[in-house]
Amino acid sequence: IHSSVGNAHHNVAISYMRLGRYTEPFALTYAMEAVMVRRALLGDTNQQPFAHPQQQEQYTMLNCSSMMMQQELSSGIITQLRGKMNDLSTSLLKLGVCQLSLQKFDGAITSFQECLNLRRTLLYRNHSSTGNTIEPSDISSAANGVAQVLTHIGQLYFECGELLSSCTAFEEALVIQRGLLHVDKNDDNDNDNSSNFRGDGSNHMEFDGGGSNNGENNVGKIPHRNDKATNIMIAETLANLGTIRTKRKQFGLAVIALEDAVKFRQAIFKEGHNTLLQTMDNLAFAYSKDGKNAFALKVYKKMLRAQIATLGAFHLDNAKTLTKMSIVHEKLGNYTEAYGCTLENKLLQERALQQRMDSTDNNNKSAPASSLSSQQWHLTIQQLQSDYISTNKTLSRLEDKLQRGCLNHNVGSSRSNNRHRK
Repeated sequence: IHSSVGNAHHNVAISYMRLGRYTEPFALTYAMEAVMVRRALLGDTNQQPFAHPQQQEQYTMLNCSSMMMQQELSSGIITQLRGKMNDLSTSLLKLGVCQLSLQKFDGAITSFQECLNLRRTLLYRNHSSTGNTIEPSDISSAANGVAQVLTHIGQLYFECGELLSSCTAFEEALVIQRGLLHVDKNDDNDNDNSSNFRGDGSNHMEFDGGGSNNGENNVGKIPHRNDKATNIMIAETLANLGTIRTKRKQFGLAVIALEDAVKFRQAIFKEGHNTLLQTMDNLAFAYSKDGKNAFALKVYKKMLRAQIATLGAFHLDNAKTLTKMSIVHEKLGNYTEAYGCTLENKLLQERALQQRMDSTDNNNKSAPASSLSSQQWHLTIQQLQSDYISTNKTLSRLEDKLQRGCLNHNVGSSRSNNRHRK
């Protein structure tokens, strides 16, 4: 069997995956064929592929490890073996992704675990002394490959509801990714451009803390400009860890991860980018759940300013942020500010609702949301009406609280005056 056969099956599988056709006889079938061919190229021809996945994995690992441990092998043979192991691990990863997309969780974890074992073997052999020269880039690539598989395993466990296992996988991936970032920083210490890092544009948000050291946020460091891909991976892993820890109600730990995720994404994305705003939103929620409402409010205010600058003053996303700001203000006892946010939210909702009603009456579905179908359009109107009713109820509740507050203040003043007269 020639390696081009495995390459062809692998590339066809990727093409179908990009088209979203994961099922048989498309991406899944070709990914399985690619794994079968590439396993055979490693000498694992004595077993029928996919009959006993665990036995196949053990056989392949023993075969590869024993071959790589032979010191007398030439540098060229070692290089070829590494290449074949890397090819097999790549196809196993794609197979696992297909299986995960089809919710074939047992098959996916088997593929991911075999891929992980292969890539750990590659990483171990790259670190060990073989008498052959190994470039630092090869070690970084192998470590990055291990981290990549771990993030997929974390995703799989998350979708299965195994939050602890998911968290463990992402934490292990994060350790490797941070190590790669540290290596890249050391390699580029003499780079004159290292102090000018802005990525695609940065928001330069400076949190006052809440996650560590009595309000001083020293979690994480500003990422280096010369490895944007690593920065993106770290940010994604941190964001995933924050989500998992929030779901596990570990809000303090979630804050630490999300603070760091925001810092990395500020250096990657422009101000107002949806990914950055979503991470900020998750951070503010974690702050609020952790009892740090003042920090949550600061994040929401920064979000709102970015949304207005990017989306305009009348976008409905602003209304959602105002709703959250109102809730936090109310928790802090700032009823006047909560009332102001809710009133502004109401005006935005009224404007959006009126626009949609006018567009419906004029039979003009192209504005303001041309991508919505007729059914989606009416559902949007219904949702807006429901939100508008909820906002009015919140306004009434806040008005009552403000009136009771004024009444209590007047009663208190009257009693104080009476004491002075006496």
